Amino acid sequence: MLSASLLLLLGAGAVAGVLAGLLGIGGGIVLVPVLLWWLTTLSVDDHLLQHIAVATALSTMVFTAPASAYAHYRRESVSLDRLRRWAIPVMLGAALGAILARWIPGTWLRGLFAVLALTIGFSMTFGRKTAWQPSPAWDQPALASGIGFLSSWLGIGGGSFFVPALTRFGLPLRQAIGTSSGLGLAIALPGALGYVLGGLTVPDRPIGTLGFVHLPAALLLAASAAALAPLGARLAHRVPVAALRRLFGVFLLFVGVRLLLGILSG
Repeated sequence: MLSASLLLLLGAGAVAGVLAGLLGIGGGIVLVPVLLWWLTTLSVDDHLLQHIAVATALSTMVFTAPASAYAHYRRESVSLDRLRRWAIPVMLGAALGAILARWIPGTWLRGLFAVLALTIGFSMTFGRKTAWQPSPAWDQPALASGIGFLSSWLGIGGGSFFVPALTRFGLPLRQAIGTSSGLGLAIALPGALGYVLGGLTVPDRPIGTLGFVHLPAALLLAASAAALAPLGARLAHRVPVAALRRLFGVFLLFVGVRLLLGILSG
């Protein structure tokens, strides 16, 4: 049983790492469902499952995001200007989201994310690329903060939102993916810290948790995810841009449908 759990977590981390480098996502879309199932095998209380899974996924991204971002940076596909302008709003939104997550029903969040994923995925898969340049005076920081807020609730690195937003603001797709990887760290750090602090006084947590973060699982996931993230980044620079765009769109459609089916099935 122990060896099966180790293989499960290492495998999930490897898949999340490749996707992080390839699509600029944090990997939480893969990690949270796997962690939810794995935690049930440990007989963790139902009311703690979602919070521990999200917190552990976010702590994994603390290692995955910089590994992916550096791999993209070496290929000159990270917008440092956008990182500087968006990092602080993202961190503030992520911190606030992590603080408030304790009181928000998980079903509401999954439903909201499913609708957004389907909308964006349909646009990226079937829509035409258009430029969108709103005033940067207030809406870009507000958008960045909102993405950080939602992402820390859901346990994702924000790439599902960052990549479409950055391409709409005029960044080439590969640069949007690389920049999204860097912004994922701005979500993961305050988000994971918020879940650690928020869970310190919660009773009935399983052995090995720090706050809501399951440390042994986080370390296993981070090891394989960070190791495979550069591979994903290399693939991102070999896949044609049009195909990469559609791949991202199909990925979001799959995620949205899966989340909706999960909600409907209870």
